[in-house]
Amino acid sequence: HSRSHTLIEELMLLANCLVAERLIASPFSDLAVLRLHPPLLDKQRKSLTAFLSKLGISTDFSSSRETQRTLESVRTTKGDCAAVAVEVLLRKALKLALYYVHGDVLQPHFALHFDEYTHFTSPIRRYADVLVHRLLACSLEWEWQNESQPPMSVSSPSSPPSSPSFPSRSSPLRQGERQESAELLAFRRRVEAICGDKDQLDVLCGQCNAKKMNAKQAQTDCDRFFLAIHLKQRRTPEATVGVVLMLQDRSLVVFLPLLDKEQRITFQTEEARGQALRSVDPAIQKCVDLPVLFRKTSTTETFSAAPVYVLPTDTVPADFLLTLISPFSPDYASVKAQEKQAFAFFLNQAEATPDAA
Repeated sequence: HSRSHTLIEELMLLANCLVAERLIASPFSDLAVLRLHPPLLDKQRKSLTAFLSKLGISTDFSSSRETQRTLESVRTTKGDCAAVAVEVLLRKALKLALYYVHGDVLQPHFALHFDEYTHFTSPIRRYADVLVHRLLACSLEWEWQNESQPPMSVSSPSSPPSSPSFPSRSSPLRQGERQESAELLAFRRRVEAICGDKDQLDVLCGQCNAKKMNAKQAQTDCDRFFLAIHLKQRRTPEATVGVVLMLQDRSLVVFLPLLDKEQRITFQTEEARGQALRSVDPAIQKCVDLPVLFRKTSTTETFSAAPVYVLPTDTVPADFLLTLISPFSPDYASVKAQEKQAFAFFLNQAEATPDAA
């Protein structure tokens, strides 16, 4: 992203925060449509912490701020490759952000580190933003109607200012307050007629969450499908940088930072597990003289870089698989030269656009 894109993203985040604060401060704050992002569950946090601890990485995922410090520390002490791996594992452990109706409980946004957050800036593509626009319009209309009314009490300098829009329910209502309370109740009925009551908004938020999850899954599937189609049209295999997320007995899981894809590489397929290896012709054995020590070696371990080929399959739907590039291949050196740039690109993208916003 350029600096102009970053500035626009920051302004959009600020607008969403300010609108959320405005809705919560309105006299019908219990109807506010907000967005939450839950933190790591204890089970997931402990599992991820234990896994990283075995690799010599100390972590603190107790809050969004401490999580960011952990990622920065990993990048400084372990390098960009390990930072990419931890970023991906953390992204997989976190749940998706959700829409909810405020009610009496305020739930923060973990990834963005905001106490109040909503979606306001894209009503042309998100129905939740349309609901927020309606609620904000009603809130502003109520404020405009009460601008000409004088305040009912004068606050002392040490106490917070009182607003005619928010009558206190802890003390008996005076005549002017009763009149305003009646006006507020009438206006609330109008708001509910336009935007829906809390139960209706709960249902709408649930539908928005379901549609957003389905859209995200459809986008993931389409991205994978179109990548496979693109690979089939290439005359040469796609060579790219990979990061080993997990190393197991018969397979390893590799993440591709430039393609934002994850795939498992198996060392032995289920079909070939029970098959005996064919013997090599003795005549060929006499012609081949393998060296005792190879000049080029390739060591694969968890959180290490792994140059790979991305190859299309003949399956339906179209898909792809990965295979490690031999250190003897000319593509090996060219991919290794791209590692630093690829890791930095992914980390900068992840920092600029949180996946769970």
